[in-house]
Amino acid sequence: MKSVKRNNPRAEQLQNLRKKRLPSSPHTVVADKLNTTEEKIRREIAIMKKLRHAHVVRLYEVIDDRIQDKIYIGASLVISLFS
Repeated sequence: MKSVKRNNPRAEQLQNLRKKRLPSSPHTVVADKLNTTEEKIRREIAIMKKLRHAHVVRLYEVIDDRIQDKIYIGASLVISLFS
């Protein structure tokens, strides 16, 4: 293990070099978009697309209507025998 002082000028130089090499982008940072409701829904849809099990609701179709700003989900019908 290597220990480095916090006020190390060499570490600051390396940090500055790393910052300069990162491409600047006018787009929103990915980390800022991860906690939005839309991203949570899209993540859930991605998980549901992969699942194939008798005890899990199956996702058949997803329709993204950007005009009405809605996402329609076609899934299997679940009927409970214990009500």
